[in-house]
Amino acid sequence: MLREGFKPTHFIYSNVLTACANAGSMEQGKWVHAHMIKSAVTLVAFVVNTLLDMYAKSGSIEDAKKVSEKFHTVTIVDLLGRAGLLGQAEKFIRGMLIEPAAAVWGALLGACRLHKNT
Repeated sequence: MLREGFKPTHFIYSNVLTACANAGSMEQGKWVHAHMIKSAVTLVAFVVNTLLDMYAKSGSIEDAKKVSEKFHTVTIVDLLGRAGLLGQAEKFIRGMLIEPAAAVWGALLGACRLHKNT
């Protein structure tokens, strides 16, 4: 697909990850996950659930935990930002016990753009 210039959608990623999970092909699933990250694909809930399923079925609970932690953090910032609570979103980020990933700051910046807060 990629060689033909086809750009996968969230639904395609989800189906490919499901196939990897069912086949026990964690290496291919990790490759798809890495491709999503390199392509700056915005993670949506059903794709994250598929990632969690793939890692858990493959026995990599640690990878599943990392995906879960990152997604829940990004989601909270995104929800606060969409609600216009930009100050609270920034306070949440600065109070995190782990180093915020780029996606967390991206969610805040996206909310700032949405609310025209520069």
